[in-house]
Amino acid sequence: MRRLAAIVTSLVLVSLPALAGRPVPGTGRDVVNATRTQGGLEAERMAARTALADRLNRLATWCNDKELFIERDRIWHKVLEIAPDDTTARKGLRYARNVDGSWKEPAPRDLKNIGKKFLEDLPKRESEAFAPYGDALLALARAPERTAPEREGLLAEIRTIAPDHAGLHELLGNVKVGDTWVLPETAVAKTRRAEIKAVVKKLIEFAAPVEAQVASDQEKALGVPWKSVVQSENVRVLSTGPEEEAIKLAQACEAAGELLRFALDTEVRYPGAYTVYIVAGEGEKAVFLENLPGISEGERERLGALEGTGIPRSSNVALFGNDLLRRRDAGVRHTIGNMLALTLGITEKTAWAWEGIGQYLTRELVGTRLTWFVSENADPAAVNLRGKLMTPESNWIQEAFTLLSTGTATPLDELMLRNLDGLDVSGALTGYALVAYLLEGQPKVALDFVLRCAKAQEPPATITKETVQMTPAELQERLVRWLSERR
Repeated sequence: MRRLAAIVTSLVLVSLPALAGRPVPGTGRDVVNATRTQGGLEAERMAARTALADRLNRLATWCNDKELFIERDRIWHKVLEIAPDDTTARKGLRYARNVDGSWKEPAPRDLKNIGKKFLEDLPKRESEAFAPYGDALLALARAPERTAPEREGLLAEIRTIAPDHAGLHELLGNVKVGDTWVLPETAVAKTRRAEIKAVVKKLIEFAAPVEAQVASDQEKALGVPWKSVVQSENVRVLSTGPEEEAIKLAQACEAAGELLRFALDTEVRYPGAYTVYIVAGEGEKAVFLENLPGISEGERERLGALEGTGIPRSSNVALFGNDLLRRRDAGVRHTIGNMLALTLGITEKTAWAWEGIGQYLTRELVGTRLTWFVSENADPAAVNLRGKLMTPESNWIQEAFTLLSTGTATPLDELMLRNLDGLDVSGALTGYALVAYLLEGQPKVALDFVLRCAKAQEPPATITKETVQMTPAELQERLVRWLSERR
């Protein structure tokens, strides 16, 4: 099978360096020393804040001189967040004292930035004002005597007061994309998505060659009028409809193999003598199923209720639906599922990966996610979510973020152990999000991650720790942030 050259941009993920420190013992002289240390720490924090307030006051004065009045008041309000009783900022914002000594809120005033030519210089000046403060608190956080809670408190303060401080983001392992600090996986994913789309574009432009053939005696014995029989390198398509659809489906199924290979960076193969039947004419499904050998009456009844299905005890697929888009989606989705199981051992037993990879790649290739293997659920919330996800304009990343950010999603360590029978709609959506995170943001470890889950020989915590260096709970938190940045 032909293989497209993969253009992979290598991005180095920044690790999270550990801050030196030791816990404070809890008895005797150590308590006294810890108290003194904490008192010194508070004094140094306050000194850093005071110095920052002074620099911001000078910056607000500069804004006033340059007639940047909106920015002037914004910066003075920032001073009050740091030092609520700062006289300079209070006077600049026209506060007055009440009789009881409290501050009287000033009347609102209309403001304009008149000196707009100076706006370009403001971000640099503002960054220079905040930098020494962030540097000072980072130095305190790195001090050997610092306890873990003290370190966390210092870092949290920087996040609150100087969220754009470069040193903080470098410490946390973030990278800058444009003007925004994001996770390394977010930066990697941006490049990776472009690569995936470029591969899909090439697969569509240089579609696999397909030859017209005739039905075999066994195929004729199925009793329906095959109007089109085509064969690509790995896929045979028989259709009771137009040849154009049969050709496009064969090409899409060939492309699915190339895309799966690229996405997981591994060799994949198709089932032998792999065949997709399109049986879409009036009354043809019943005839096809009646003449399909090797299946029971119960299986015929079950298959008769489906729009598309894998044929029992074979890898072949039959598509019965009336909608062309749904048939194409189902053909591609079934093909990906067959290759995942045959080549990589990723089956419905590892439901989140089997369903998630299938949905993700089908969407990239044909633009739809219409074929589900998740069981129907009568729960109104599940029905509503499934309905939203089935619409063409649905944003699965946004829906996954909404689900995961509320804390109601299935924990990853549980999800990673569920088979298809235990996968509900919200679990499938979480699995889709995890697949997107791995394929886009962690492409170097994605294959190892899903293969180890499929083998089911290790607990989820071991898999996540050894592949992405996180516990399942930490990975879930990281996934939420990644989804927020990817949207």
